[in-house]
Amino acid sequence: MNAKKIAPYQKFDASPFISVKFQSGPVHDVGINGCRVEDVIEVLLGKLKRYQLEDLACPENEMAIKHLEFALLALVQRRKTRQEQGVFDTHQPHKSLFEHRTEDVEAEFSATGS
Repeated sequence: MNAKKIAPYQKFDASPFISVKFQSGPVHDVGINGCRVEDVIEVLLGKLKRYQLEDLACPENEMAIKHLEFALLALVQRRKTRQEQGVFDTHQPHKSLFEHRTEDVEAEFSATGS
């Protein structure tokens, strides 16, 4: 499959069978006109969880479910961080919680044990 660069919030067609329209613009300005990444993950989770209730249940599905749930949690944390930093619903970047090393934020911690 040819990888082509797509602009943010553009319609994404991965195949003749999949078409996803993502939200374009802040909801408070343009209303709801598409889905969020979280919505797509929730659809995938629903499908895999249904498999787990039927003959297609397997450890691989369970692993995929756990990873998708982790992805959903990361995106929820991203939203909370953006809200706390006052950049939610804007195109401004936020400062990630993962950009700090533990030793930079906790005086008692030493990565070398010293």
